Amino acid sequence: ANYNVTYVKGTLTITKAPLAVIAENYSREEGQENPDFVVAYSGWKNGEDESVLITKPVATTTATIDSPAGNYPITVSGGKAQNYSFAYVNGVLTITVPSDIKAILSLGKPFDVYNVKGQKVRSQVTTLQGLPRGIYMIRGKKIAVR
Repeated sequence: ANYNVTYVKGTLTITKAPLAVIAENYSREEGQENPDFVVAYSGWKNGEDESVLITKPVATTTATIDSPAGNYPITVSGGKAQNYSFAYVNGVLTITVPSDIKAILSLGKPFDVYNVKGQKVRSQVTTLQGLPRGIYMIRGKKIAVR
C-alpha cells in the first residue's frame, strides 16, 4: 500500500557450460603403430555424458609409424555440442627406442654400433652380420655377438 511497484523486463542469458576435453598421454616404441587415443571429459552438468554431443572430439598426432624417438603432441579438436563449449587439453605421445635388439633390427632403420669403450665400430648399418664376437653398444643397449 505504501509503494508504487514498477515492473521492468529483464534478460536471462544462458551460456554454454565449459567442458574440458583431455587427451591422455601415451607411449610406444619406434616402429609400432600409434595406439587408439582416448579422451576424458570434465565438467558435465545435470548427469549428462557423451550422448549429448553432436560431434565427439577426436585426438590425433602427427607421429607416424616411421617417426623417430621423441615427444609428439596429441591434439584434441572437432567437438560440437548444443549446451557445452569445449576447452581442449592436449596430451603427449612419447616414442621410445625399442627395448631389445630384435626390435631394433626389425625396424630396418640404420643404426651405429659402438664397442664398450664408446668407439664407433660401424656406421648406419641395419644388421649385425660380419661383426666379430664381442660386446657392443647399440642405441644405448649392450649387445653380445656370439
